[in-house]
Amino acid sequence: MDDLRVEWTDLRLLVRQTADLLLRYELIEAEVNKRIQDLARAGPPLEQLITRWFNEKAAPDLAEEVPWPDGLDHDAADQILTLACAVSRTLFRDRAAAHRPLHWTRAYCPLCGGDPELAVITRNAERLLICSRCGTRWRSTPPPARGAATRTSRPSPRL
Repeated sequence: MDDLRVEWTDLRLLVRQTADLLLRYELIEAEVNKRIQDLARAGPPLEQLITRWFNEKAAPDLAEEVPWPDGLDHDAADQILTLACAVSRTLFRDRAAAHRPLHWTRAYCPLCGGDPELAVITRNAERLLICSRCGTRWRSTPPPARGAATRTSRPSPRL
């Protein structure tokens, strides 16, 4: 997270607006919204929370260094931060381009550890996965087909 060029003022505003929107549609409790608003106005505590949230998947050993704020529901905060950061994926794109491993073929994001939200097949018949957290794209090898190693001919149709 330290390598990202984050505009903290913009991200704090986006987190506050996301929490307000979720409260308006009764998707979070008023208490959670108040806690997020207080953290966002304080500045550094929200930055520490976002850093911890990001590192929980990207670098779990670093996430433990930042304590979770007292009295804040983890699931609600995860929902708020996921939505706020999804809106501002451009915050993470600079790092993605510069630090993405070239030969990464695992089923999770090489940048943030997030799960893929979409897979696309390119014109060159390459399978690309797109991260649900940061928008990073990476090549992935599809899992082997079931029974592909033992099947030598097409299966006969059932009647």
